[in-house]
Amino acid sequence: MLSPKRFGTRQPRPKNGNGWWCLPQPALAAGLAKRYFSKELGDLAVQNQDGVTTFDFGEWKSTAASRKNDDGTVSFITIDPTDDGFEFVVGQRSGR
Repeated sequence: MLSPKRFGTRQPRPKNGNGWWCLPQPALAAGLAKRYFSKELGDLAVQNQDGVTTFDFGEWKSTAASRKNDDGTVSFITIDPTDDGFEFVVGQRSGR
């Protein structure tokens, strides 16, 4: 499950050494489902190809980076120009 964090607002990029965004480790990206649905966003397809993770929303898509948050959760953040800064926190539902 991916949850939009503060949907519709852009978060500032971290300025210190903690929480820097990076391209996702293959194990993190592999743990994501191929498709999600959200009332707020509609359909989301997750594509992993050649070490690059892309979130495809139909009308737009963006490369995603990841970061480990202070609370132990993992976030994926869109990083393509004009579509950057949307953060999605990885969660679990029904053990998945």
